[in-house]
Amino acid sequence: MNETVKKRILIVEDESVTALLLEQQLELFGFEVVSTESTGEEAIETALKSRPDIILMDVILSGELDGIASAERILEYMDIPIIYLTANSDKTTVERAKATGPFGYLLKPFEETELKVAVEIASYKHEMEKKLKQSEARFRALVQNASDIITVLDFSGYVLYQSPSFYKLLGYTEEEVAKQPYTQFIHPEDVDKVQEILQGISHHKNVKFEYRLQQKDGGYLWIETLANNMLENPAIQGIVANSRNITERKIVEKQVKDALKQKEVLLKEVYHRVKNNLAMIEGFMTLQKQMTQDQELRKVFENLKRRIHSMAIIHRNLYQSHTLDKIDLSSYLEELVRHISKSFRYEEEQVKLQLKVAPVSFDLNKSIAIGLITNELVTNCFKYGLPQNEPGRITIEFTNSDTSYQLKIKDNGKGFSDAKSERKTLGIKLINMLTQDLNGEMDVFNDNGACVTIKF
Repeated sequence: MNETVKKRILIVEDESVTALLLEQQLELFGFEVVSTESTGEEAIETALKSRPDIILMDVILSGELDGIASAERILEYMDIPIIYLTANSDKTTVERAKATGPFGYLLKPFEETELKVAVEIASYKHEMEKKLKQSEARFRALVQNASDIITVLDFSGYVLYQSPSFYKLLGYTEEEVAKQPYTQFIHPEDVDKVQEILQGISHHKNVKFEYRLQQKDGGYLWIETLANNMLENPAIQGIVANSRNITERKIVEKQVKDALKQKEVLLKEVYHRVKNNLAMIEGFMTLQKQMTQDQELRKVFENLKRRIHSMAIIHRNLYQSHTLDKIDLSSYLEELVRHISKSFRYEEEQVKLQLKVAPVSFDLNKSIAIGLITNELVTNCFKYGLPQNEPGRITIEFTNSDTSYQLKIKDNGKGFSDAKSERKTLGIKLINMLTQDLNGEMDVFNDNGACVTIKF
C-alpha cells in the first residue's frame, strides 16, 4: 500500500518563536519542514539545495534581501508556490508581492486552520497549474509534429486550403469541405464573433480567438486560432489560420473554476452554520436566564449572551459578504453597540451614543478581538459609567494612522476611583488578554469620566 508523500516545506521567518510555532503546526498537520531560515540569502541557498514543495516566506526579513526580493531570486530558478507571511497589508507591499505571483498571503496573527488551508490550497493550485502547463506542452508538441490545423481563407472567408489534420480531427472528407465557407463548421453561437473578427482582420496583422468547431458526428471541439493577415502577400493572398484543439484545457479550466466555486460555497456554509449555532446557544442562555430568579446568575447569563452575540454578528456579516475574509469594522461596531444599548433598555434621550469609526476592514480573528473588547467596555459604561442627574454619553472612536490603530471608549460618569486597581478586575483582565492577541497596549485613565484606549 503506497503511503502519501509528505509535502516538504521551507520556512523563512526571522522571528525565532514564530518560526518554531510554524514548524510545530506544520508537522502536526502532516507536512515535513525541510529547514527554517531567517534571512533571504539563506533561504535562496536552502531552496536551491533542498528543492522544497512549498515556501512560507516572511515579507520582512533581516539582512539585505526582504522576503519579496528573495522570492524573486528563487523563482528565477524554480517553479515553486510561495505563501507570504506578514503583519503588514499596505498597498505598496501587496503590489510588490502580487508581482511575484504568490500562492497565498497570510496576515499575522493567523489561526492554525488558516495556515493549513493556505498550504493545501497553494499545493492544489500549483498542481492544477502544472497540469495546465503540461496540457499546453502536449499541444505544442502536436504543433511541432504538424498536427495543428492550418487553414487558408480568402477575403470572404471561404476555404482555400485545409491541412490533413483538419480532416483527421473533425472527420470530414476533402470533398465535404471544398468550396464551403469556414463558418459552416463553427458552432452557431460563435459564428457572429468569428465573422466579425475575420472581417476586421484587414486592420490587424494577426489576431487570436477561441471558438467551437463541429465534428462530422455532431460533437464540438474547442479551437484556439491565430489568424494572420496575408491578403497582400502575392504568394498567399489569404488569411492563414493556425488552429489547435484546446478542449482539454477548457475542461481543466472549468474544473478549476467549479472547484473554487465549491470551496466558496462550502466556506459560506461554514459561516452560516456557525452563525446558527451561536444563535442557538444564545437562545439557550435566554431560556436559562428566564428559569432562574437569582439576579446575579441572570446577570452572568446576560453578559455571556452579549459576548456570544458579538461573535454571531461577525459570522452573519461574513456569510452575507462577497469577500468572505474581511469585516467592515464601522458597520460591525455600529450593529454591536446598538444591540448592547437595546439590551439595557435605555431611551435615546437618556443615553447618547457617539460612534466614530474609520473606514477600515479586518480579518476574522482581529474583528472578533475588537468586537469582544468593545462589548466589555461599552457594557461597563452602561453598568457603571452613567451619571445619576444628567443624560449619559458613551463615545466609541476607532482611528488609524500609517503605523497603528486606536480604539477609544469613554463615558461621562464619575470615572475610575483608582485607575490602577481597575486593571485588576475580571473584565479588564479579559480586555488585556484580547489586547495582547492584537499585539497592542491598553491604557486606563479618567478624562471627564472613565476612558480606556487600546493601541495596536
